[in-house]
Amino acid sequence: MSYRETSKRTPTELEIIRSAVRVFFESQLPNGGWPPSRPLFHYPDSGSAYCFDYETLAQLLLCAELQGSLLQYLPQIGKATSALDETKFDFGNGTYGWASNQTTQLPGPESWATGSVYLFLYALDRLLAEAIRRAIAAELEVPYTGVRTSKKDFANFAPKFLDCPWSATSNANKTLKPKIFELLVQPLAKNALVVGQGQKLPPDAHVSAIFFGPPGTSKTEIVDQIADFVGWPAVVVDPSYFVKAGLDQIQAQANRIFRMLAAAEELVVLFDEFDEMVRNRVESEELLSRFLTTAMLPKLARINKERRILFVVATNYIDSFDVAISRPGRFDLVLQMMPPLASAKLARWPDELGKLQRLVVDANFQLHLADLTYLETKALADGIRSIGDQDNVQAQALWDNTLIDCILNKRNDRPPRGFQNQRVSTARTSSHDSDDREQTTQEPAVGESTEKQAGVEQEAETIQTWKATSGREVKFIRPRL
Repeated sequence: MSYRETSKRTPTELEIIRSAVRVFFESQLPNGGWPPSRPLFHYPDSGSAYCFDYETLAQLLLCAELQGSLLQYLPQIGKATSALDETKFDFGNGTYGWASNQTTQLPGPESWATGSVYLFLYALDRLLAEAIRRAIAAELEVPYTGVRTSKKDFANFAPKFLDCPWSATSNANKTLKPKIFELLVQPLAKNALVVGQGQKLPPDAHVSAIFFGPPGTSKTEIVDQIADFVGWPAVVVDPSYFVKAGLDQIQAQANRIFRMLAAAEELVVLFDEFDEMVRNRVESEELLSRFLTTAMLPKLARINKERRILFVVATNYIDSFDVAISRPGRFDLVLQMMPPLASAKLARWPDELGKLQRLVVDANFQLHLADLTYLETKALADGIRSIGDQDNVQAQALWDNTLIDCILNKRNDRPPRGFQNQRVSTARTSSHDSDDREQTTQEPAVGESTEKQAGVEQEAETIQTWKATSGREVKFIRPRL
C-alpha cells in the first residue's frame, strides 16, 4: 500500500485517512475478525471469495506512513492476533497453518492464507518495535526522532566533531574519528537494515562501548553523531531517572527501564554520568553503591546479549568502575576521548586563535593548545574576542589563566584495572574525582590548615610546571582567598 508522501497531502486528505482507519477498526467483530464486505470474485463451482482479514491487516501495518495512526489501535490489533490461536492448524512440530474459511468444502489450511498470517505477524512485530521505542522516549522524557535511513560515506560522519588523537602516544595521522567509524559506526550502519527486519546484529558489529575522558571532550556529542549516521533515535539515561521516584525505588526504576531496553531495537542509548551505578565494590564502603553495582552488571549483560541496540556509557572517572565491567558480554569497546587536535581547533576558530597566537609569548603554543578540551578552547575563543587587537597584556593573562586551569583540573591516572581492550594507558580526569572518592570511602578528613597548605603547594607546583613548559617567566599570579 502506498500513496502520496505526507508533505504533499492536504489537510483534507489527512483527515480522510485518519477517518478511514478509525472506521475500519470500529467495524471489528467481538471475535477479532471483520464482517465480509462485497465479494472480490465469484466462482460458480466454489462460491464467493472475500478479502482475508489478515491479508488486509498485513498491508495496513506494512504501510510506513500509517504507523503513527495505527499505534492507538494496538488493543484492536491484539484482539485480532489472539483470534489466530483459536483458528490455527497445529502440525505438531512447532509450525502452524491457517485457512481463509472461504472454501468451506475444502479441509485443512491454505498456503496463501498461512502466508498472509505470517506476513501480518511480521508487520505487527515491526509496529511493536516502533511502539517500544516511543514508549522508552516517553519514559525518559526525551524527544523522539524516529528511525531514518542510515548514511554510507565517512565524509558524512560527524562533520562538526573536532577530531582528537587516537591515543596519548599515537602520531598525528592516527586519530579517533576514523577509528570510531571503522570499529563502531560502519558495521552498525551496514547492518541497520538487518535490525530493522527484526534480526540481531552479527558478531562482528560492536553493540556497546565505554567512552571516558576529562569533562568537555564531547563524549555526548559523538554519541549523537553516531545515532545520526546510523539513523537510529538516541535517548539519554542519567542518574536523575533512577532516583526520581525516591531512593527506595532505584531498583524498581532500573528494572523498568532495562526491561524496556532489552525489548528495544534500532536505538542508541547513552548512559550519562553512570559512575555511581557501577562503582568499584571493593573500594566502596557504602552498602547502596555495592548493591547498585551488583544489580546493574547483569542488566548490562542482558541488553548486550540481545544485540539490537547500541548503548554507550560516558564517564569522566573510569578508574572508579568495578573491574567486572571488563568481563566478556558487558562492553565491546573502551575508548578514551582526548582533547581535540590543535589543528582541528585552529580550523574551527581561525580568527580567534590566530589572534591569540600573535599576541602571546609561548614557544610551545600549539602543543599547549592541543592540551585544552573543546569547552576550554571555546571559552578561550569567546574570551579573546573582547580583547583588543594590540592588547598583549590581557591576551597573555587570558592564555596563562586558561593553561593554569588546564593543569590544575587534569591529572594522569593509573590504568583502569582489568580493561583488556583499553587503547591507552592513562586517563586524564578532573582533580575533583579524588575529592569525591575520599568522601565516598570515608577516609579521614585532613585539617583545614593542612588542606589550605596543600592547595598553595599545588598551585605553586602548577606555576613551576607552566614555567618549565612555556620556556619563560610567568607574570600572571592567581590571587588566593
